Amino acid sequence: LNPMDHWLQSALGSLIAFVRTEMDAYRLYTVVPKLLAFIDQLTNWYVRLNRARLKGAHGENHWRTSLATLADVLVTLSRLMSPFTPFFAEYSYSALRNLLYSSEDKNSELVEESVHFLLRPELRDEDVDASFEQAVARMQEVITLGRIARDRRNLPVKSPLKSIVVVHRDIETIEASLKPLEEYIARELNVRKVCYSGAMQDFVNLKADADGKVLGKRLGKSFAAVHSAVRNLSHEEVETLEQSGRIEVNGVELTAEEIKISRELKPELSSVDGPLEAATYGGRDGVVAVLSTEQDDELMEEGS
Repeated sequence: LNPMDHWLQSALGSLIAFVRTEMDAYRLYTVVPKLLAFIDQLTNWYVRLNRARLKGAHGENHWRTSLATLADVLVTLSRLMSPFTPFFAEYSYSALRNLLYSSEDKNSELVEESVHFLLRPELRDEDVDASFEQAVARMQEVITLGRIARDRRNLPVKSPLKSIVVVHRDIETIEASLKPLEEYIARELNVRKVCYSGAMQDFVNLKADADGKVLGKRLGKSFAAVHSAVRNLSHEEVETLEQSGRIEVNGVELTAEEIKISRELKPELSSVDGPLEAATYGGRDGVVAVLSTEQDDELMEEGS
């Protein structure tokens, strides 16, 4: 099974489970944002990354499989959306039914003339692969950061680059999850090679700041001194905090939940004329994407 087909089916299974749970609890206000987020993932990631397969460029088998996967998802999505967007769901279902339904197939869900005659989709727990959904989310993060890094140097995607380095403190887990998806990273960012590094200290400085809402209430008047000490923690001390989950500052034991950790790119990586360009969201568990921006004659000829 193609990785993106597997991801889409898993994401749909997770969506069905979420919608059923929320509707059973009458939390209808949580469902529409989730449906819209899924549509965004479908159009901006699945269709974009599978455009060649959907057009038949990779052979008839890939073409039929990708179209069948997309059709199943669109029909199921129409059923999920029918209570919230009844007219649009009916329109999309009718269009799909006219295209896909055969009167000889009496067991098809498309046998009903209206989407509103159908029950909610049944759970598809066997399709859900939460770990692979997380891997694709990481891939999306790397691609998005790579685009940001390109934009900072005004490097269009059509210009090939040597490599991108994915940096994370738990690099073994990240590399294992991204390996099956490297072709998408390389293609979307137009890089020849995807590399990995666990040496976070070579690319970012870790910064810490006390959570005033939490610690202010607990420490009272002593909060100001602790707050100042937390902001002066070194990279190594913040790294220890991330790994152990706690640290002692000014005689007060603090937990990771009471401290906000951020990542700031090292100044040399922010230089406009350096050989590297990096981007990160700066959060506690985010990755750093580092692009090699140097172009030799071969790369420039390839991009021309």
